[in-house]
Amino acid sequence: MRIQSGKHAGKTCEYMMINHPDFVQWMIEEADASRTKEEFRKLVGIFDRRPIEQECYSCDNTATRASMYQGADGLMFWCEGCNEYGSGANRGKLRIVTTYREVLHMIDAFAAGNKKFKFQTIRELARGKGLSKRITEANLTAFFAA
Repeated sequence: MRIQSGKHAGKTCEYMMINHPDFVQWMIEEADASRTKEEFRKLVGIFDRRPIEQECYSCDNTATRASMYQGADGLMFWCEGCNEYGSGANRGKLRIVTTYREVLHMIDAFAAGNKKFKFQTIRELARGKGLSKRITEANLTAFFAA
């Protein structure tokens, strides 16, 4: 589905999910009911159900979760057998994130809603869940295929 009007007219909802998560967040949380809002909700569900495919930071196993350190950008991926606190993380500042909204809310709470961090971190989590490095319409469509 493509955005029908406004600044982002003509862009696909999949494109917006990865490149403008602040807009997606606004649509889901604040906008009036619309087909676009429902499409974003559907895509967030698909994103969240995708398993992490990234290798664990600490070993060669496949990760099952990602961590964000409060006040720093970037994710670290961890498997069930590895302890993210073993690398010296402060328990009060480390947050586990696996979903689209967890990333957005974490950045809202600890990075003043920084749009650049939202974009970078959502893209990093998407890559951890299998989105190819080269972001094309075809790659995005395949990533969000239910």
